[in-house]
Amino acid sequence: MNLLIVDDEISAIEAVQLGVNWDRLPYENRYVAQSMPEAIAQIGQHSVDVLLCDIEMPQGTGLDLLKWINENKPGICCIFMTCHADFTFAQKALSLGSLEYILKPLDMEHLEEVLRRGAEKVKADRQRNQASSYLESGKRALEKQFWHALFLGEVSVEKQGINMYLKRAQLDISLDGKFLSMLVSPGQFSEILGSSDRKLFGFALRNVAEEILQELPLHHELMPLSEEKLLVVVTLQSSEEEEILGKLLPECGRRLIEASDRFLNMPICCLAGEVVSLYEIPEQMERLMVADINNVFFYKEFLYAERSMPLAETFLYEEFITDRFLKYQGDYAKIIGEIRQTLAEYRRQLKLDEDFLKQFYMGIYYMLKGFADNHGIFLSNVINLKKNRSLLVKTGDSPEDLLAWLDYILEIIQAYEWDEAGPPHTIEQVKGYVEKHLGDELHVEKLAEQVHLNADYLNRIFKKETGISISRYVIQRKMERAKWLLHHTDWTLVEVAAAVGYYNYSSFTRSFTKTTGMTPQKWKSKQP
Repeated sequence: MNLLIVDDEISAIEAVQLGVNWDRLPYENRYVAQSMPEAIAQIGQHSVDVLLCDIEMPQGTGLDLLKWINENKPGICCIFMTCHADFTFAQKALSLGSLEYILKPLDMEHLEEVLRRGAEKVKADRQRNQASSYLESGKRALEKQFWHALFLGEVSVEKQGINMYLKRAQLDISLDGKFLSMLVSPGQFSEILGSSDRKLFGFALRNVAEEILQELPLHHELMPLSEEKLLVVVTLQSSEEEEILGKLLPECGRRLIEASDRFLNMPICCLAGEVVSLYEIPEQMERLMVADINNVFFYKEFLYAERSMPLAETFLYEEFITDRFLKYQGDYAKIIGEIRQTLAEYRRQLKLDEDFLKQFYMGIYYMLKGFADNHGIFLSNVINLKKNRSLLVKTGDSPEDLLAWLDYILEIIQAYEWDEAGPPHTIEQVKGYVEKHLGDELHVEKLAEQVHLNADYLNRIFKKETGISISRYVIQRKMERAKWLLHHTDWTLVEVAAAVGYYNYSSFTRSFTKTTGMTPQKWKSKQP
């Protein structure tokens, strides 16, 4: 506990220093000042708990000093001393929150008692504030836990069930209130992050979001939904607050998107729901999560998930593209050819601008979305995210960039709808790549990048055509090459292992033995 003694007369300070039996008081340090500016400087340099201060001083009174403390360093207990028994001084001092108003000459025993009470008051206030802080933080944790459980469907949406939960947790969330939920997500791009990177990104994103959402003058909760995704729920008490939210939330979302792209080097999308009742939140959360899973095109955007696409603006383009698909029945060369002609004609008529390209792209998106819905799949299940992202960045720059992306989309559709009577071109591409790179480390993700498909989807169609998984096919081809080398060359076993991409000889031996039923040495010895 630290004490600051302030008096413009040094003799008065010395009288206190010498007259009080400090051994009976819990003050570790005593600082002194002879004016209000000196006192403020001492408070800035040291931790001061109790202030013993004269009222009448030339460069600012003790009352002025207490007013400054209340505004800048609340929590310091103040004790005034003065030569004048003026009631107005006492009244002003007590109204400003001083503990005591004592007269000079000082009664040292009385002063000791007042200083003891001052120390006890500071201690009691701190304990009370700490307890209040614990209660508040505990309440906040319970509130976050409730929202998280509600969003994930772990709380009954029946009125009685929610009411019992809130009463048990002593939460004052209104059952009749209105709420808006927003999902902040890097979408499918989070797949490029490792687990530790996801945690680090999620931590950084929360810090950025907390700072930006402070400017939202409405009660809101911000909580992690997963390692890299955030959930925001805003409580609305009136139609006026709903109007404020409609203006400010998109701006907060766009600032968050910009900050994530600029400082965290990760594109995110903010998917907002509609204003709903407490009981409708789980259903809306499910819609937001489905929208997030299916969102492989719209990144670095704030969207209202259920009304994000301007259907009226994109209908003409969607109809045009869909008509071409029906007209040519899977003849993708003719489809892309007619689309190229259309773009060329619009360019000739000087109707081709960034907005046109954007709307044309939207039409392609609707076509692809319909394709995914018809086949009961998510777009993310068939699209290579890195390839898609790199192409999408440029779609609004030129017709050529838009067509490059369209070529990629048609390649995906063609691969998905390949004729079961014969192997698809994609499978042959993969096999050809494997043959040329048997000396490399080959994994499904790397092969998927070569043909611009989602790894899981590529593995599925490969197994459907060949009867084995890609990883098993790669091992088989490597072992066939290894057998040929063992039979036709005088290379050492280590050299053969390296030639088929194994730099750990024991791993090579395990794979060879599992495939052929014997070790490389034994297999080589049996060759004529």
